[in-house]
Amino acid sequence: MKLVQKLKGKQGVTMAEVLLALLLVGLMLLFLGGGTTVLQDAYYKITLRAEAQTLLSTVATSVSEELRNADNIVVNNESERNVISFFSTKRGYDISLINRDNMIYIKAGSTEEEQEVPLSSKKSMTNGLNVRLEDLTYEDHVLSYTIAIHQNDSNYIEQTIKIRPMNEKE
Repeated sequence: MKLVQKLKGKQGVTMAEVLLALLLVGLMLLFLGGGTTVLQDAYYKITLRAEAQTLLSTVATSVSEELRNADNIVVNNESERNVISFFSTKRGYDISLINRDNMIYIKAGSTEEEQEVPLSSKKSMTNGLNVRLEDLTYEDHVLSYTIAIHQNDSNYIEQTIKIRPMNEKE
């Protein structure tokens, strides 16, 4: 009440009161700005985690489908990595799964006419997320592999999957 009378009166407000009001408004804006930054960071981390899990699920499903239909599996040691080649009953020809350009490719054909097709599209890899196929092994009629989702060359999330091919003979 006193403030309203003071504002209506001819005296007005003092310089100290104006500065105090500006200080309070400034502090309020500072806290709101800091809160917004924290919320943006939290949103980015949550979104990145969700996109990484979606990419992991998508790629794991695609790789598992290829390996589930594998027959005549051959393990080759090339450049200190296990490369597994197999006949795909789904596709009708011999293929290999390889890593290149931060993606997983299906490599098919003879050495003179090799073709590489990406297992997933670049559009599925958002926010700088990339995918790598690691630790691909074949022991006791079970294929084991790890899908690693990475960002800026550091692993973000990974999952190891084991699968028994439907067509492989005991």
